[in-house]
Amino acid sequence: MNTWSLGGSRDWTRWRFGTWAQSSGPTRSKPATPWPSRGGGQRLILRLRSALFAHALALRQRFFDKQPAGKLLTRLTSDLDSLGDALGAGVVTIVLDLLMIIGTITAMMWLDWQLTLVIVVMAPLLLGILEFLRRKMKRLYLAIRDSLASINAYLAERVDGVAVIQLFGAEDQSNREFESRNRRFRDLTST
Repeated sequence: MNTWSLGGSRDWTRWRFGTWAQSSGPTRSKPATPWPSRGGGQRLILRLRSALFAHALALRQRFFDKQPAGKLLTRLTSDLDSLGDALGAGVVTIVLDLLMIIGTITAMMWLDWQLTLVIVVMAPLLLGILEFLRRKMKRLYLAIRDSLASINAYLAERVDGVAVIQLFGAEDQSNREFESRNRRFRDLTST
C-alpha cells in the first residue's frame, strides 16, 4: 500500500512537484494572447466588416423591407465582435490547452498512475456530459442573440417612426411591447 509520507526523497520530490504544478500550472499556461495573434484576428475582422458593409450596400431595397434594421445592425456588430474574439485568441488558446492537458496527464501518471487510469476511463462519460451541456448552451445563446436582435430592431423601428407613434397615440402600446421583449431578454440572460 502506498502511503503518503514526506520521509523519502522521492515522496518529497513528488510533493514539491505537485505543489508547484498546482500553484503555477494554470497561470503559466494562460499567458496574454500574443500581439500578432490579436492583430491578425482584428485585421481579418476589419476586412470582413468592410466586405459585409459593401455587400449590404449592394443589396436591393426589397431585402431591407423584409429585414428589421436592428436585427441587421446586431448581426453586423455583435456577431462580428464574437468572431473576432474567437479568431484573436482561439488558435493560441487551443495549442496552450492541449499542451496543458498533455503536461497534466504526464504529471498525474508520474504521481499516481492508478488514479490517472481511473480518471482517463471516466473521461468519455465526462465528455458526454459536457457535449450535452454545450448543445443546451448553444440553443440558449442563439435564443439570446435573437432576442437582442428583436429588441434592437424594435427600438430602431420605433425611433425612426416616433412621429407616427405619437400622432396615433400608440406610446403605451409601444412601451408594453418593448417591455415584453425586454423581459424575454432578461429571462434568457438570467437563467
